[in-house]
Amino acid sequence: METAASTDELVNRADDLQLECGEGPSHRKRREFDIVVIDDTTRESRWPSWGLRVAELGWRAMLSVQLATPVRALGTLNLYAHAPNAFGPELAELAQIFGRHASIAVMGAQYSDSLRAAVASRHVIGQAQGILMERYQVDAERAFTILRRYSQERNIKLRTIAEQVIATHQLPQ
Repeated sequence: METAASTDELVNRADDLQLECGEGPSHRKRREFDIVVIDDTTRESRWPSWGLRVAELGWRAMLSVQLATPVRALGTLNLYAHAPNAFGPELAELAQIFGRHASIAVMGAQYSDSLRAAVASRHVIGQAQGILMERYQVDAERAFTILRRYSQERNIKLRTIAEQVIATHQLPQ
């Protein structure tokens, strides 16, 4: 668990306390679009150690929304307040809607990142294929087979083998 972004250093500290205490709203069972409202951290019975320590930071209320897709949990959106009972039903509902939108945005960003990485890997592998094609006078399919065989035999990612070929202009030893 890590805090990807926050509005305050005390928010980071409150989130870090969940790791230190081994308990807290972000440690709960993952369920799609789950929401937790803590009216008063000093009286929190589900995570008593974390509740008391976060209250010492000045946070007296918290609202935590699960960011998730139907397939997997993505994280949580945690909102903190200095006053107890700061998060009523309307705000909780609004946070849950925002959490659904944030889940879609996070999922889209992760998908976009994985596509970029795949395209980058494909380019690196293509360059290595070209080097092998020129050096050994083989076609693209044979060059890819050579790269794949080296990857499997050495239990090294294909992209890593391809990067080595690009760097040295020869197959790894």
